[in-house]
Amino acid sequence: MLRLVTIVLSVLVLSGCSPQFDWRVVSVGDGVVTGVLPDRPRTETQQVAIGGHSIDLSMTMAEAGDVLFALGHAPLPDALLSDREAARTVAYELIASFYNNLNVVPPDPLPALGERFVIEGTGPAGPMHLEAVVGLGRSAVIEAVVMATQQAYAQAPVQDFWNELKMGLSD
Repeated sequence: MLRLVTIVLSVLVLSGCSPQFDWRVVSVGDGVVTGVLPDRPRTETQQVAIGGHSIDLSMTMAEAGDVLFALGHAPLPDALLSDREAARTVAYELIASFYNNLNVVPPDPLPALGERFVIEGTGPAGPMHLEAVVGLGRSAVIEAVVMATQQAYAQAPVQDFWNELKMGLSD
C-alpha cells in the first residue's frame, strides 16, 4: 500500500497536478500588475533605500511547497515621477539587488526593463533559482518574481504564473 501511495504522489507531482497550486487572480498597485498566485496571498510592505531614494515596496505573495511567487509594486516618489531617467536607475538597481541577494555578480549590462531574467545563485537555504521581471509603470516600479530551490522550481507549474502575468509597463 505504501508503494502505491508513493507512486500516486510521484505521478501527481511530475504531472503538475499538485493540489498545492490553487491559482487565484490577484491585482496589485491599483491594477498595474495582475496575475495569478498559487494560494491565498499575503502582502508585505517595506521601505527600502535604493538609488538614493526611499520607496515603499509592497510584495503580494504566496507559497506553494518550496516555491515563492510574488507580484510587487513601489509607487514612485514625486522626485522620480518627474525624472524618468532617475526612475529607470532605481529600477535597474532593483534588478542588481536580486543578483547581489543571491551572491551573484550582476551582469553588465543588466537585463532590460520588462525583460524576464533568471539567476542561479545561493541564498540562506542553499542553491536557489530565481526568475523575475522588473519594469516601470507610469507611476511605479513593478515586478514579478518566482523563487525556489532548483529542484522545487523544476517540478512546479511556474509557466501558469508567467502566462497569466499582465504588467502595465510604460518603458
